[in-house]
Amino acid sequence: MVAQFKTIYGEAVLTTGLTNLEHSAAEAYMKEIYGLVKKEIQVVVALELIKDRSISTTLIYKVYHNENRDRLYTVMYDRNDKNIKCECKRWNSEEIPCRHMFCVMKQEGYKEIPEKLILKR
Repeated sequence: MVAQFKTIYGEAVLTTGLTNLEHSAAEAYMKEIYGLVKKEIQVVVALELIKDRSISTTLIYKVYHNENRDRLYTVMYDRNDKNIKCECKRWNSEEIPCRHMFCVMKQEGYKEIPEKLILKR
């Protein structure tokens, strides 16, 4: 109940360079979850993105951290249904979008987090 009160009446302080995505996260998630999502958004500045290939309407990206080019994460983005899937599986385990997904959202010019990536309370 306290978390919901803070979510409804508190205002998030936007600190990342991806203001639209961060604002969207602040509106969609409760404060505690928003804090986790915000950390994922903040890491995007340290990530590099390579467009690997496209298969029909699906774009396949490789994402890696500037300091660790040995570990590449594959992210698939479907242009038609705006579906984003990452091989790190953070979405499957914690049910929040991962930094790799946010990197693709940044590349594709998203202004808000897709509804498919926001679980209903």
